[in-house]
Amino acid sequence: MNWEIISIVLNFILGGGLLALVTIKAKKDQATAETDKVEMDNFRTGTRLLMESIVQPLREDLAATRGELAESRKELAESKAERARLNQTVSQLTNEVKQLRAAIEKINDCAHAGQCPVREELKKIV
Repeated sequence: MNWEIISIVLNFILGGGLLALVTIKAKKDQATAETDKVEMDNFRTGTRLLMESIVQPLREDLAATRGELAESRKELAESKAERARLNQTVSQLTNEVKQLRAAIEKINDCAHAGQCPVREELKKIV
């Protein structure tokens, strides 16, 4: 390449000025085109590496996280349903305990309280 430049400069100095200018312009355009090609190749390589090294793993992580989130939401919904069932059971038991207490309180007012088998069984429990 150095000999080409020296040749171009000598041709310009020794009389081939117009030809030298055209040759210089052609060499400049060729170098610019090569530089653009190298830059484009570097850009493509950088983009490919970015996609392979960063974007694709992030996509995979995002997909896995979305799957885990869906599973967690499902578990949460199941937990809420179970909690609702338990709350209903507690309410039922609370009502039954209230009814039992009311019945126990009425035992003493019963005419047969002295020989009441229910009263005798309750004494064993308490």
